[in-house]
Amino acid sequence: MRVAATLLCLVASAAQAELAPETLGRSERVARPEPHWTFYLDFQLANFQGRYVLIDGDDVEYLAHLSAGQFPSLAIAPDASEVYVAETTYAYGSRGERHDFVTVYDTTDYAAQDHITLPTGRRALMASRQRMTLLGDPRFLAIYNYRPATSVSLVDLKSRVHLSETPVPGCHLLYATGPRGVSMLCGDGSMLTLRFDEHGVLAGQERGEPFFDPDADPIKTNAARIGQSWYFVSYAGDVYPVDAAGERPVFGEPWALVDHDVEEAGWIRALLSGGKAGPWKPGGMQLAAGHTGRKELYVLMHPTFWSGGLGDHDFPGAEVWVFDVARRERLRVIELRGVGTSLNVSPDAEPLLFVAGVELDTEEQGLEIYDAQSGEFLREMHEYGDAILGFRPFPAAAFAGEQR
Repeated sequence: MRVAATLLCLVASAAQAELAPETLGRSERVARPEPHWTFYLDFQLANFQGRYVLIDGDDVEYLAHLSAGQFPSLAIAPDASEVYVAETTYAYGSRGERHDFVTVYDTTDYAAQDHITLPTGRRALMASRQRMTLLGDPRFLAIYNYRPATSVSLVDLKSRVHLSETPVPGCHLLYATGPRGVSMLCGDGSMLTLRFDEHGVLAGQERGEPFFDPDADPIKTNAARIGQSWYFVSYAGDVYPVDAAGERPVFGEPWALVDHDVEEAGWIRALLSGGKAGPWKPGGMQLAAGHTGRKELYVLMHPTFWSGGLGDHDFPGAEVWVFDVARRERLRVIELRGVGTSLNVSPDAEPLLFVAGVELDTEEQGLEIYDAQSGEFLREMHEYGDAILGFRPFPAAAFAGEQR
């Protein structure tokens, strides 16, 4: 018996000796970002934790993922050299000592390079793209806080320090404006604009007149950016363009995505059309995206017969309508295989359309990729995580010949 035990120990020792020690925390080097790469937010609804997953849209390959704590926000440097994630973590899962910070990742290996503490904390609910933004001067990063008092924190990415927090009562979310400014939507339909100097010191703030009526027709806050302009889509299907190139926003005339005079289809016509007889409304979480080079606006749309006219602004889209924002006219329609809740488009000359949604037949959630110009369905991915709440492609400037 002792001999057998001794032999067993010797075999175990020999096997142990052959095993190389495991190295934890290693990150493999990744190629320079490509136009068809995109991050998506995998949000765990059970505990409000999130992670950002980077995929290659050409072959639906996983490239990296960034653990991101509760209610995270992500921004990407214009030259794609770094990625910034604002996050909140706790010492013991969802309790204990709380830490609020911005993690800086290098895009050569997507390993954390630095952490910038946010001493006044942060809190922002749900997953709007506009909770955090780089200013026109990308040295500065602005973060929206909701605790529930609203404020804007400014971070200096060059010196890696938190600079300030500015109260903004009654206003929310962030839209980069001018060289070193940021505008926010306010409860009366106006915008508050904060301007900072070259040192990141608040140089002034200004609140304009309302540019839409939030009681008559609210707008979706997940605006699409095309060039230096933001495009807000209203619940009823109008577009409100805002030129943000200067120090203060300039509001253009709204225009319609839909024919507001279309009457509700009767049951027979609705059934014969598969429920698509109209009228149509925009809806979804991240319902709009823009392509700067082609000056195109992509919007998730659905027939009100499907939604019953209830909660149209959040109802998933059956189609993606593509508009020329210069001519203010629809160019084409991309029919989805299922229904979409969020979308984005890659910034290159041969763009891909990324759509998160649900297949109608199986009710299976997933990610679908289309040719953004022809509308052809290309490929899909189902093993994506818990729930895709939005996309963040790399900025077009990263592929315009700029060097790191």
